[in-house]
Amino acid sequence: EDGAPQDQQCSRLRRFTVTKDRDSHGSPEFINGVKMIWKGKFTLGTAETDINSIASPSVFLRYMQDAANRQMASYGPSYEDLLENGMSFLISRVTLNIPSVLYAHDEFECSSHATPSKGASFERYCRISKNGETVAESAAVWALVDVKSGSILRVRDACSDYGAEPYPND
Repeated sequence: EDGAPQDQQCSRLRRFTVTKDRDSHGSPEFINGVKMIWKGKFTLGTAETDINSIASPSVFLRYMQDAANRQMASYGPSYEDLLENGMSFLISRVTLNIPSVLYAHDEFECSSHATPSKGASFERYCRISKNGETVAESAAVWALVDVKSGSILRVRDACSDYGAEPYPND
């Protein structure tokens, strides 16, 4: 089956073209010629903080989800491509670790990458760092579902591992 033509492997998805670096905030990072991690630089806005100018956990999750969506769009299929083809990711569990804080107007980097999927499980890791130090990190497990029937699909039905690589130790 791995040697099947692309259109047979992607029977649930129409063919689409993926372009590298489709947005202005960041781009995939290549390590030894392999796309691994989408990284982008951001500045925390005042409206994203509390009365003490500190970012809340929900703000971290929002940036992490944005990085995940941009990583999906960089590798394809994008979230929109999945929806157009009747599929969506449904979160199963997430862990968020916040060892530090971000303040209003702090500049930071947010990265996201996936690991190789196993059946119905799709794992994604995200990290927010400031000056090279980890501010927050998350690990999430998702399932790919058919939005009409609600049935769980094998992740490879999406025809992409989204540049999946084992989580790098840094």
